[in-house]
Amino acid sequence: MDVFGWFRLPAALNVDIENYAVFRELHGWLAISLMALVALHVAAALHHHFIRKDKVLRSML
Repeated sequence: MDVFGWFRLPAALNVDIENYAVFRELHGWLAISLMALVALHVAAALHHHFIRKDKVLRSML
């Protein structure tokens, strides 16, 4: 498979239609997981700033 004319991928990486649905579902779950981790990280930073009143958020900025 040719990628934008820059390089070629081995034929073993070609995905048939049966596996496409699995990879698409996995991609969706990974995206949701990443968004949840970012939200948790922001919530933890705000917890340190407003509840614990330490200087963690200021040190990150």
